[in-house]
Amino acid sequence: MKRLATVLLVLAMVLGGAAVAAAPATAAASCSASGCTGLDPQSMGCSPGAITLESKEYNGVWMELRYNSDCYAAWTRYERICCSTFIPPATAYIRGSGHTYSKNLAGWVGEKGWTKMVSFEEYVRSCVMVYKDGGYVQDCTPEH
Repeated sequence: MKRLATVLLVLAMVLGGAAVAAAPATAAASCSASGCTGLDPQSMGCSPGAITLESKEYNGVWMELRYNSDCYAAWTRYERICCSTFIPPATAYIRGSGHTYSKNLAGWVGEKGWTKMVSFEEYVRSCVMVYKDGGYVQDCTPEH
């Protein structure tokens, strides 16, 4: 009976001139947990479906602690939102209990990017370090 229904559906589509296009499949994650540590979340398919666990602004840099449950990994996503004429040097990073990956910011407003990933098997948090008042200061999201 199912076969007859399938044949009739195909016949109706051909005779009616209808075309069915398959929806593009979302790329499956190419790594998991410690296998994601040190890898790029975009190229490994971990960005789609990711959520923001924590976010905050620190000295003109917006940081987000991003997490994908399929990859069981986290990373820092950042954006320069400062509007001053002088933008001090800054570094965004993901700090895990066993690994840390950083990204130096170029220093222009609107700059966006992300760090490499750290397995969610580690305690993780997003941090930003900026040069301010003759020294480097930092702020971080709560640890997860």
